[in-house]
Amino acid sequence: MATECAHCGQHGIDDSADRCPQCLRATGLVRVAEAPARAAESGRRRSAVILGAVLAAGLAGGMLVYRVVVGRSSGSRGAGRSGEALPPLPASVADGLAFRAVVAQVRNAAQPAARARIVLDVLQARRGTTQPVSDADDAPTARSLDAVFAALPEGRYSSLDLARVALGVLRAAGTEARMAWQSASPRGDEPPEPTGLLGVYVVRVGDSTMDLAGGNVVGPDDLRVRDMDDRATEGALRAQSALAELRTGAAPQRMVALADEAVRAWPTGTVPLAVRAAVFRAVGSSSAGDAADRDLAAALALNDDAALHRLRARLAVASGDGTRAHTEARAVLRTARAWGDAALLAIVLGATDGDAGGDPCAPLREARGDWTQDAWLLCRGDPTGVIRGPAATRLVAGTRDPLRLALAAASGSPSASARVRAAERAEFYAWLRVLGRGDLVPDAGRL
Repeated sequence: MATECAHCGQHGIDDSADRCPQCLRATGLVRVAEAPARAAESGRRRSAVILGAVLAAGLAGGMLVYRVVVGRSSGSRGAGRSGEALPPLPASVADGLAFRAVVAQVRNAAQPAARARIVLDVLQARRGTTQPVSDADDAPTARSLDAVFAALPEGRYSSLDLARVALGVLRAAGTEARMAWQSASPRGDEPPEPTGLLGVYVVRVGDSTMDLAGGNVVGPDDLRVRDMDDRATEGALRAQSALAELRTGAAPQRMVALADEAVRAWPTGTVPLAVRAAVFRAVGSSSAGDAADRDLAAALALNDDAALHRLRARLAVASGDGTRAHTEARAVLRTARAWGDAALLAIVLGATDGDAGGDPCAPLREARGDWTQDAWLLCRGDPTGVIRGPAATRLVAGTRDPLRLALAAASGSPSASARVRAAERAEFYAWLRVLGRGDLVPDAGRL
């Protein structure tokens, strides 16, 4: 309660006073409740709080608008930065694991290496004798781990698919694991993956490496691998999706977008750059060849890989740059002498080291490959055709490579041309001209 003067309205008078200090009357002093004054003060405080909240919301809204506008602007200026968000892949890719029994089995093992061994055994039993696809034209599209696991017995999976399943099982079982890619072959005289577009992927668990192709758990230095983070793994998946779109003949904008996203997510990987170069070639614009060559040069700066040199040599042949093709062919032979494709490339482009002992086709005889013996026979020539015909038939049946097919066609195989993919027909004709068989190039394919 408070004391007020009923005559002049003075309030806040001391309770012990006997008269109003304002009007000096002693008859008007009354006791009044403080509620009205406190209610007013409370109302003022509420108004202040509401006003403050409104101002704060306005400020936050202004900052949000600023960030969106500036973010869009800066994003358009710096589309190559690795930290940018990527558009989502199809929802099916994010589906959970259906094989929960595998995860439960892995959890029963105490040590990470033992868990890795169980995953390898399960995957090996599931895929049997099948191997990951070795032709970039067979690259599967992005799929859920369930779908990949279901496709293992039929061989419709990539090295990346296999590694994703292994990584998914281990992480679902509570095991720390990470993806890695093989940057070089342990042998050192051949590329880890001959296309340069698919890559070879493994899973690291502690200090051990899961050799998924060989079905072994090996030491950290037994395979030449480089670690990848989850964003790089996403980039590898987008690169594979771009290859799948390339096979199905999707819209060029979609293929280029996927390849760009792959490079942005995994800027230190050679696979996305090589895939984008392949996409640029397929798009076939006036500047596509230069853009593809720049990507391959950037990939080689990251990793001196024979498969990348071979891709660049093929691009140079298709564009008529014989000097560049010769230089790249020598680089291929230098880095992968035992590789059959390196030997054939160097022989056709005259880039052998000159130590063949008078036999220009000798590198093919020395190289590894189930097709190199037939290619060597065709390279040496056979005027009677007794050996040449069957060798060319076998070579054609086992390949879609435009150089091998050109060698078979130049040796008299009538079916070689039919095996050439549409996107590589110009390169096939270029190889025929290099082999001195420009007469086999139809008028529509002549320069």
